[in-house]
Formats: sequence, C-alpha cells, structure tokens
Amino acid sequence: MKNELKRLLFTVSAIILLISTGTFGYIYIENLTFLNALYMTVITLSSVGFSEVTPLSTEGKIFTIFVILSGITIFLYLLGVITSIILEGFFIDYIKGVKMKKLINNLEKHTIIVGYGRTGENLVDNFIKNNTPFVLIENSLDAIDRFKIKYPLKNFLYICGDATDDQTLIDAGIKKAATFIPVLSNDADNLFTTMSAKFLNPNLNIIARVNDNHNSAKLKKAGANVVLSPHEVTARRIYNLATENNILTFTDFMENYQNTKDITLSKVKICHSSPVIGKNLIELEIPKKTGLIIIGIGHDNYVNFNPDPHTVIDEGNTLLTMGTFNQIKKLEHLCKCESEF
Repeated sequence: MKNELKRLLFTVSAIILLISTGTFGYIYIENLTFLNALYMTVITLSSVGFSEVTPLSTEGKIFTIFVILSGITIFLYLLGVITSIILEGFFIDYIKGVKMKKLINNLEKHTIIVGYGRTGENLVDNFIKNNTPFVLIENSLDAIDRFKIKYPLKNFLYICGDATDDQTLIDAGIKKAATFIPVLSNDADNLFTTMSAKFLNPNLNIIARVNDNHNSAKLKKAGANVVLSPHEVTARRIYNLATENNILTFTDFMENYQNTKDITLSKVKICHSSPVIGKNLIELEIPKKTGLIIIGIGHDNYVNFNPDPHTVIDEGNTLLTMGTFNQIKKLEHLCKCESEF
C-alpha cells in the first residue's frame, strides 16, 4: 500500500509538471498570454474539444501532439494506480477476513476479550506473552488500528464489532470458548455482554470488569463467575504495600524477582477419566515429571494447603499449582485434564 501511495504522489507530480510544461511551451512557441496558454494546455489534456485560442503553427501542432500523448500516458498510469489501490485494499481485507474467520472457527477452549482500552490492552499483552489463544472484540476502528500497529507482524485474532450483538459473539467462537472477559468502560455494556455470552454458552467462565461496585451483584446474577474492579484491586495492593511490608500478594512477590516473571498460579480439576485418580502424590511424582509445585488440593469447597505426600487424588479434586505455562501443560498431559488460570 505504501508503494501505491508513492506511485500516486509521483503521478500527481507528473500531471502538475505536464501542465506547467504545456503552459510555458505555448507561451514560448505561440506567444500566448499565461491565461490563454494555461487554457490551451487544460483543454488539450482534458480532450473536451473546445476550439483553439489561436491557429497553431507547425511547431505548435507538434508540441500539442506531445502534450496529448504525454497526458494520455500519465492518466492511464493514474487509472492503474487508483485501481491497484482499490483492489489491493479490498482483496487484502477480504482474504485476511476469510483467513481470520477460518482460524477462529478452528479454536476451542479459547478466551474472548471484549474491549481494548487500558485494561484490555494490558490483558491482551499478558495473553500474547504467555501464548494463550484469544479473540479480541472491539467496536472502535481506532482501537483496532492501535492493536495492529502494536503487533504488526503477528496474526492475532480480532473482530471489529459490537459485543452486545449476539452475532458478533458467535463470530468470535463464543459457543466453543472457555473464558469470556468483558473489560469495557461501561458497566451496562459489560452486564449486557455477560448476559448474552452466558445465554449462548452456559458453561463459560466469565470474568467481568466493574467500574461501580454497586453493580457487582448485578453482574454476578447475569452470569459472571468473578467480578473485579481495577480501581479496588489497585487500591488494595497499594494499601498493603504502604502499611504492611510483610504482606504481599502473589503478583507483588513475583514482580520483585527477575527469574519469576513467567511463574503463575493455576488449577487443574481432575476429571472422571483421569489416570491419576486413586494414586497418591508420591506415586505421581508431579514435581519430578513436570517441575511444578503442588501448593494445595481442593475438594468440597475446602482447600488442603501443603498436602501430605500420601494424599490420594480423587475425581473432582482440584490441584492448585505454581509453575510456568509449559510446566502446567505437562501436568495437563499427565492428568488428561485442562487447567484454569
């Protein structure tokens, strides 16, 4: 596209140069005034068929032939450039759209992020950093352009559309998604998209942003599993850091050390067909096989932190783990179950 714009600029410059050459050529050859010479040049290039200002000499006729042929050449070139710009933009967008739709249709257990404001942008950065599949929904063309400029060489999936429209959610693969995260700046929009998403996929794990805490209960009733206020979370962290130096959140702790940037907490729920059922932690050798640390085992709304090595894994248990993304994937493979972050 940049090359086409350069060609367009070159063509416009050539037209201006030709008009200037024609004007001063008629002044020199036919002794016309500036206005008459400009008039002759314009009617010659435009081929409107108006009569000549004055009968042309032999030299004037030869010069007119030169102006006509040059004009035809330049205008044909201009037509080609404009056509190329139109077709290139159309076909590239069309091909990209078809490819993106196909990639989205092939996704399963992915995350849908709604909104690319400040919260959404930071959220997307984390998903990209950890190679976690996601689809971004944003109805602002400016925000989409900002997203594409930030990651120009990456084929990340996005939809420019209104998340309150069910069809937009369907296009983003809502029926096969695992997690839905509306982080719009308007609580009403977050509420409506949460309701729509839960209706289209009742099994969704929905993590919703709330700006006014009075709306938290409404979002939970609408189907959100977790409701978070960015302002409240930030304020709580600042308070803890300011008043209790010994009290740190997991994130605070990890940010203090360079070699812990890729460490995260996750949970793996043991499904009914998992081969680890009936085995204890000693037999499974999870730390040895995966590199993960098992920090707890959850069952029946109770968490057993720092579990005894002889603890037997049962169906429905949730393994609380700490490690890298790749280590978590190893545990998923070992348990034949999927993790949640």
